[in-house]
Amino acid sequence: WGGPAGGNTGVTITAAKRYRCGFSPAGFTLTLDKMLKEAGVDLWLDTYLCDVETSGGKVTAVEVANDSGKIRIEAGCFVDATGSAAVVRFAGGKVAHEDNYVTPWLFDVSEAPVKYIFSGGTNLRRIGKVAPEYLFGLCDSGKRVTEFVRANWELLRGIYDAVPQESRRKEYPLQLPAMPQLRKIARIESLRDLGDEDISKHFTDSVGVVSDWRRPNPVWETPYRSLLPSKTRGVITAGRCIGAYGLAWEIFRVIPAAAITGEAAGVAAALAVKAKCDPAELAADAVRAELLANGGILDAKPEFGIDPASGEATLKKVKVNPED
Repeated sequence: WGGPAGGNTGVTITAAKRYRCGFSPAGFTLTLDKMLKEAGVDLWLDTYLCDVETSGGKVTAVEVANDSGKIRIEAGCFVDATGSAAVVRFAGGKVAHEDNYVTPWLFDVSEAPVKYIFSGGTNLRRIGKVAPEYLFGLCDSGKRVTEFVRANWELLRGIYDAVPQESRRKEYPLQLPAMPQLRKIARIESLRDLGDEDISKHFTDSVGVVSDWRRPNPVWETPYRSLLPSKTRGVITAGRCIGAYGLAWEIFRVIPAAAITGEAAGVAAALAVKAKCDPAELAADAVRAELLANGGILDAKPEFGIDPASGEATLKKVKVNPED
């Protein structure tokens, strides 16, 4: 830990003195797939949600499509981890949208200063920045998503078209994004939406603690209620479509937070099916107990050195067992 005061915003990661973990995205994918296979998960790739069936405001079945055609799936509980709250939207639930920026990441070959250098001149590079001139707007339809992707391509073309002809063997795009790089598509209106005022606030039904990935101090507890749609039943959300707006949406949309809400949603769904109840009727204490048994950190306790009023971290002298 260290680096400039307030974190490393605006500083390349290679120059910052922050704790970080370097990994291979491809290797990560292969390992995740191995874990899914070992867990007995029935994984379907290249499969898209087409429709949702409801009864009395509860999701009872979904319709998906792939090369096999249309398939109807019934379940006692569904987890909406689509990133766009698609299950809740198709069920007629309440969602909210927010603007997106045209700031694509891509692999390229270049000697220019970049975020991540993999080998030689191969880099993972972000073009553009979160600034008014790169603001695209809402992506709340299939047509708008297409326009967004093409706006990203147009920005990239402009960058590489400006490369002098004699340098084009040294600087060129290597791999374009494999999916639309939308940070915020749609999120649910939950039983307890998280907002800017909830930094370091304690919740008795918290199912995980999330850090601000841009600064070293603020932490957020995650109420179980934020995973539950306000009106739609039979479904729990996970990832960037949970009930979080403003700054909280920015914090909870990233991968570590998505892993925490994903585990909590999966545990809660299993417990709800076992108890034959709706996830909104499930006692949060039951979810917390299971997560704690799995080693989860669910509360931002005062002894961690977090000021609840400001969300600032403070260094405290505490007795530590050397064996821990």
